[in-house]
Amino acid sequence: MSNTDEMKEAMISMEEAKEGVALRDAVLRLFDNADFKAVIHVGYFRDEAARMTLLMGDPRLPDSAKNALSTDVYGPGALRRYLSSVCANGNQAEKAIEELRELIDEMNDDLVN
Repeated sequence: MSNTDEMKEAMISMEEAKEGVALRDAVLRLFDNADFKAVIHVGYFRDEAARMTLLMGDPRLPDSAKNALSTDVYGPGALRRYLSSVCANGNQAEKAIEELRELIDEMNDDLVN
C-alpha cells in the first residue's frame, strides 16, 4: 500500500472516529437534559421497567399481555446498553483520534522528506 493510500485510510478513520465522538457527545448532552431525565431515566428506565416487572407476576394478566410484556421488559436494558456502548465507543474514538493525528503527521513528514 502506498503512502498516499495509507494517508487516505488514516483520514477516513479520523472522520469515522470524529463521528463516534460526536455521537457520544450527543448522548452526554441527552443525559444532562431535564426532559430526557424525566422521560427516559425516570419514566422508562425506572418506572416503566418496574411496572412491567410487576405486571409479569400478576396472575390476572392474560397470557397474550404477558407474552407482549416478556419482550417489552428487555427494552429499558437494551436502550441503556446502547447508550453506554455509544459513550464507550466515543471514548475509544477520542483516543484513536490522537493516535491518527500523530500517524498523519508522521506520514506528512515522510512525504516532505
